[in-house]
Amino acid sequence: MLISILGLANAQKNEEYPTNFDCAQLDSAKNNIKDWEKKNVAFDILIVDTAIDGRKRTVFKGQLSCGETVWFCPLGSSEILKVGSRIRALSYFRKRSFLDPMRKVTNDKLDFLVLAVIDLKNKRIISFFNIPKQIEDWKNGIFMLNK
Repeated sequence: MLISILGLANAQKNEEYPTNFDCAQLDSAKNNIKDWEKKNVAFDILIVDTAIDGRKRTVFKGQLSCGETVWFCPLGSSEILKVGSRIRALSYFRKRSFLDPMRKVTNDKLDFLVLAVIDLKNKRIISFFNIPKQIEDWKNGIFMLNK
C-alpha cells in the first residue's frame, strides 16, 4: 500500500480540488444508482463514526452538509482519518454488492471507495495509491469516468 502526502500550496483557491457530489447528488444516486455507478465523486464530509467491516477494516460514517450520512471505505491506511475530522474525499462510486463486507456495518446500497482525501484543517492531500494523474485531474476539476 502506498500513501503519498503532497503539500497543497495553492489549495486555498476554491476552484482547485472541487467537489461534484453533495446532498442533491446523493438523492439522485439513491434513486438512480446506475447513473452514478463507476464514476469518481468528490465530497466534503465530517467523520462522525467508525466501525469494523467483515474484512476487519476500519470504515467511516460521514455527514454531508445537509445532515445526510454515508459510510465509506478508504482504500489504504485509515490511521490518518479520525472522528471529528473534516475532509474532502475523492471516491470511486459503485453499487454495493450483496456479499460486500460492508454489509456487516450498513445495508446502504451506495458504496464510496476513497482514493484520496484532503484534510480540510491542514490542507494536506493524502493519496492511498500512486495516482498522480487522477490527483492532477481532480485539482483541475476533471473527474474520471464521468460522462
